[in-house]
Amino acid sequence: MSVKINSLEIENVKRIKAVKLEPSANGLTIIGGTNNQGKTSVLDAIAWALGGDKYKPTAAARDGAYTNVINLKRPLNGKQNVWKYQNGEEKSDSDGREKDV
Repeated sequence: MSVKINSLEIENVKRIKAVKLEPSANGLTIIGGTNNQGKTSVLDAIAWALGGDKYKPTAAARDGAYTNVINLKRPLNGKQNVWKYQNGEEKSDSDGREKDV
């Protein structure tokens, strides 16, 4: 099973203060940087968003942060599906509609 991500926004997850990614249309996105810049934190955030608490990284919140947020958009059944997570809790349902919280 493959997953296509249309856009990704991460705030206060591990080493990341804020990042927004919109992968290229050709299907290849390279995340690069020197040591301790947050490359693995991006991958950890994606795994957490798609896999739930089972994949929540240890020390998930960035130092000094009160909340962490992951917004992940991907196509599903021809529609744009949006997952929103705040502090590790899913804020949208499988149809991408925001849940009442």
